[in-house]
Amino acid sequence: MSFQGFAPRFVGEFEKGVDYKGERQILEDSVVEHAVLARAHGGYKISVHSGSDKFSIYPMIAQATKGCFHLKTAGTSWMEAVRVITRKDPALFREICNHVRGQFTKDVASYHISGDPAKVPAPSAIADQDLERVYVDQDDGRQIMHVTYGSAFTAKDDAGRWIFRDRIFRLLAREEDLYTKCLWKHLGRHVKGLAGKRAPHRSPKKRPLVGTKR
Repeated sequence: MSFQGFAPRFVGEFEKGVDYKGERQILEDSVVEHAVLARAHGGYKISVHSGSDKFSIYPMIAQATKGCFHLKTAGTSWMEAVRVITRKDPALFREICNHVRGQFTKDVASYHISGDPAKVPAPSAIADQDLERVYVDQDDGRQIMHVTYGSAFTAKDDAGRWIFRDRIFRLLAREEDLYTKCLWKHLGRHVKGLAGKRAPHRSPKKRPLVGTKR
């Protein structure tokens, strides 16, 4: 049997939308071990799930795997759309945010995150110029918006009309240049971090492997 990739259940927390949380040296040892196994069994790719925004570990992943990896991302383009909305239509953002905060308990049930709405002021209590910082750049606010994207896009009024979806698309079409720049900058951070130099060969430490698939 042959396969193209394998997604280990690595040590630490790979939460949606934020950087890696955990002991990075232990993670590195585990990635090195899996990379050695991968090269010994056909050179399959090490798949890193929930890999968006894990900037602190990208160089290590690239080096340990010698570039033979797969990074699974989700929500990255949505969060840059949220950034544009906070800048260009704060009133629309507040409507969306008030709605999805009410949906958070339901939406978060399928995720493992530490984001807590109780730690984030309601959007009505935040000045326009601070919405992006609180709800896009800071972890708790970012995770609230990240995991509730479905509620933002599927919300309908009593007549069955989209409440936010069409307005979001019209705004992004109108602000296409800004949205493109935001995506370019954020995705560029991913690419830059993952384009690390190859590390010299390193033998893994002898300890139990972490190898169950997500």
